[in-house]
Amino acid sequence: MEHNPSGIVFTLLAALPGMERAYTCDRTLEGQGSGGSRPENTGKASSLLNTLAGTLFG
Repeated sequence: MEHNPSGIVFTLLAALPGMERAYTCDRTLEGQGSGGSRPENTGKASSLLNTLAGTLFG
């Protein structure tokens, strides 16, 4: 009995989006969990901004 190789390839390609969706969900939940434990440091350090402002507008 012969198997059609394109059927196997199609099955594997059809399974990829489901695996990727599960991986994305897991990573999103990990990020949400670890986000609360980190300090809220957003943006650039003020010393860097002061240095850039001094060189640009000196």
